[in-house]
Amino acid sequence: MVRGGDLGVQEAERLRFAYPSHMFNQSGEAPAMSNLPLKIEEIADQLRRIAEGRVPISLALDRCGWDEWGDVPFVSEGWIFTFFNDCDDLDYLDSAMAPDGRKIDFDQMSDQLEAMCAPAKDGRPSEFGRVGCALDLLSDEEHHQLERRLKAATFENSAP
Repeated sequence: MVRGGDLGVQEAERLRFAYPSHMFNQSGEAPAMSNLPLKIEEIADQLRRIAEGRVPISLALDRCGWDEWGDVPFVSEGWIFTFFNDCDDLDYLDSAMAPDGRKIDFDQMSDQLEAMCAPAKDGRPSEFGRVGCALDLLSDEEHHQLERRLKAATFENSAP
């Protein structure tokens, strides 16, 4: 199991290759962080593209796969997603990092979703029914398609 802050130096270096080479400066430093927050709508859009098969997704680390229980990192077009695998079921998105370096964790996604889904004036529950993550913006079919893509993903080493 790989937790967000538990990546070793070697694994963090491998994740660097999740970004296209043009995203790094001449010193090889990671992309600069934007001052704008990463929005769950942006994440959901990328996850839909992955679910539909319009963009590739691969395991971020060769030592970690969907058969591992817990947090499993994936890469797609410079994005880094860490999904929580609960006994072979896609449970939630733990964190995401956009190609421009903006990051978001589960609690921040939950806060955004809660703000989007405040109860209606008539007191009925929000349309999502619970506070969660960007996966809650996907339809059931998109969620299932994404889960199938994650289960089929392999590690593709793009390191030189």
